[in-house]
Amino acid sequence: MKQIEIILAILTVVVAAILSSAPGWSDPQWSNFEPPPPPNDEGWISFPGGRDGTAKLWGRVALPDASSADAAGGATPEKPPPVVVLAPGGGLSHDCGMGMAPFVEAFVTEGYAVLTFDYATFGASGNGDQPRHTVDPVQHVLDLKAAVSAVRSRSKELGVDGDRIALWGVSLSGSHVLVAASEEGGVGPPGVRAVCSLVPMLANGFSALTESIPLNPRPFSSQAKILALILKGMLLGIIGRPWYINFYGPDGSASAQQTPENNNGYASLAPPGGGEYDWRNGMTSSSLFKLFPYNPLSHVASIKVPVSLVAAGDDTICRERYARSASEQIEGSELVVIPNVGHFGIWYGEPLEQVLDIQLNFLRRNL
Repeated sequence: MKQIEIILAILTVVVAAILSSAPGWSDPQWSNFEPPPPPNDEGWISFPGGRDGTAKLWGRVALPDASSADAAGGATPEKPPPVVVLAPGGGLSHDCGMGMAPFVEAFVTEGYAVLTFDYATFGASGNGDQPRHTVDPVQHVLDLKAAVSAVRSRSKELGVDGDRIALWGVSLSGSHVLVAASEEGGVGPPGVRAVCSLVPMLANGFSALTESIPLNPRPFSSQAKILALILKGMLLGIIGRPWYINFYGPDGSASAQQTPENNNGYASLAPPGGGEYDWRNGMTSSSLFKLFPYNPLSHVASIKVPVSLVAAGDDTICRERYARSASEQIEGSELVVIPNVGHFGIWYGEPLEQVLDIQLNFLRRNL
């Protein structure tokens, strides 16, 4: 009996130490925040999403003008423009305008209609049964498919061609578009004709996260901090209180991604002041358990629709070798590696122009 009391006392001390020293943060009010509906005069549409379909997702449709629509497969009133569905990268939303804005502008100018949307728990979309900023790859793929379904079912109302749809993703969503395309016998959701995957995160979730955390010899390293954070999140989860880990931060912090490329690059896309829907640098610690088993590379071999893969030669986050592996497995896929540029470098300057040229050329031939 005495031994049991000693063991319980030790466990109590350990738990107390974890709760008091583990990094991270909590904000119960924000974790339950349900954003107000977007303006109804700016192309916004809503549709159900989330794992159980209870989240109200919001997307935004951008249409080309009549002259540019002619460039996209000869669009006419009788033959409306094809659609590119853009899936936001990991942790990004409509508040992070630079994440997709250059691509939306380029595709619309070329004559394509574009649908951007926010995953459940992010941006303009509701939470469903999960706390704010839950990163759930399985749910993300379901939300992407829900967006495609909304385009098809409402194509006449939206003025688009629901039988000519391309999926577009970057970083984490670069893997989501491939997973979605691998379904339905390798042809993806109905209406999908092509896939653009930009600097995709194709490593399994555990490898992707560990590769983004530099190994260092400090006694209380980043890995130990994150372990403590996870344990604290598990304990607080018992009472329904979400605990948050930062998406990005400097080396040695308790952040999910903390290479210099991640820290500086993510910060360049984060909206000042949180934007309209109060974006924050954080995801639930329970998201790690949803990311760890995610293995998109195991799905790609079955894909039969045309695929464009673009990798960055100096990417330390979504490494080129995984994109090469995917390309080798996807019959007929097109891989371009842009040399001397990192993960976030593709958003700016000449690398951005190269990416747009590659993807627009691909879409002209396949959509």
